[in-house]
Amino acid sequence: AADCEVSREVSVRYDDQYRAPVLPQEGSICDGETVLLHSGLDGNTTVQWFYNDIVINGSEAPKLEVAEAGRYRAQVNYYEGCVLEATSGITVNAKPEITLPAHADICEGAEFSLEAVSTDHSYAWSHGAGGTDVFFESSGRYSLTASTPQGCTSKESIDVKIIPKKIFDENVQRNLSVCEGNSIVLKESGADRYRWYDGDHELINEEPSIEVREGKSDTYYLIGENTCFSDTVHYHIDLFADETMITSDTAVVEGSTITLRINGALEQLWSTSFTQSCVDCIQTDITPQIGGSVFVDYIDTNNCAREREIRIETIPLKDIIPPLVNVVTPNNDGSNDRLIFKGIEKFHSTALHIFDQNGNTVYQDLAYENDWDGYLADRLLPEGIYFYVVAFHLGSRVFEYDSSLTILQN
Repeated sequence: AADCEVSREVSVRYDDQYRAPVLPQEGSICDGETVLLHSGLDGNTTVQWFYNDIVINGSEAPKLEVAEAGRYRAQVNYYEGCVLEATSGITVNAKPEITLPAHADICEGAEFSLEAVSTDHSYAWSHGAGGTDVFFESSGRYSLTASTPQGCTSKESIDVKIIPKKIFDENVQRNLSVCEGNSIVLKESGADRYRWYDGDHELINEEPSIEVREGKSDTYYLIGENTCFSDTVHYHIDLFADETMITSDTAVVEGSTITLRINGALEQLWSTSFTQSCVDCIQTDITPQIGGSVFVDYIDTNNCAREREIRIETIPLKDIIPPLVNVVTPNNDGSNDRLIFKGIEKFHSTALHIFDQNGNTVYQDLAYENDWDGYLADRLLPEGIYFYVVAFHLGSRVFEYDSSLTILQN
């Protein structure tokens, strides 16, 4: 009949050894990254993997690492024709591009702006700032991380050099002193260009340093420039004059002793080829036979190290010993009226002793001054031959001579 129905009871048994693979329906990764697809089956199960329905040869493990976009299928073939499978679609998202220079010189206080940016990307800097326009407080290496809405990130680094507004160090001492006769170097750093001016505003140098000698301007200023700013510093130089008193160049009779002295030094050291009495005293005695120099190195009251040369000239004895006189004519005619030894003013003192032919003293003076006129008391001595001894005193030296003396009245 048309409405006949037949029914039969069927027994169904579930066998849990036939497990199906399990995969996420969809997945995404960032370009250059991989994702691990795991079927959820144990290591004893053979899983055949397919990429866009093409068998992936050599891939029969329960898991598969993939890096390309497409459809991936895990299939398990059990006994008795039982085939179980699962499919997952993988999307590969592009990473954000960052256009960042390797190095940037940035003026202090200026903003750094990132070029070629995308409005749907987010940006984070390593020092905590965000966005494409950023300020840097100090020089250093900074990194930037860019992120897409899909979670893909890229990271680049930049070396930042902050060009400072203040080029020169404010802590440098620029009020300086120079010892008379010496020079001092003024030096700065940190600028790209330098211009030194003296107190008359004349440009004198365009190097990082200048050498200043005493006797010139005592005020200088420097203008320094970098790529962003300019800065100016001023120098004031005090000159320490030498106020030490030292024996000047002098002349001395050969073989005589002379004392050289220095006053106002903290310490001193004498050096010479002459024999001297002391090398580090404030005074030294020398007895030169010939001319030469004496040098003294000393530290003055301003702690300046200095040196002075004292030139010594020797005078030959023959040039200072007065010629002996053997005739006087005390007749008031203006010629030979007195016993005169020319040049005795060069000696400290002169002693004169005159006696007659019998050895009797007729005149004696220990400080003779060319003033004997042939008198004994108030009486003019008779004409005749007399004798005298004269001694010229020069320091500790005594030059003694004797001679005859004839007195003539006409």
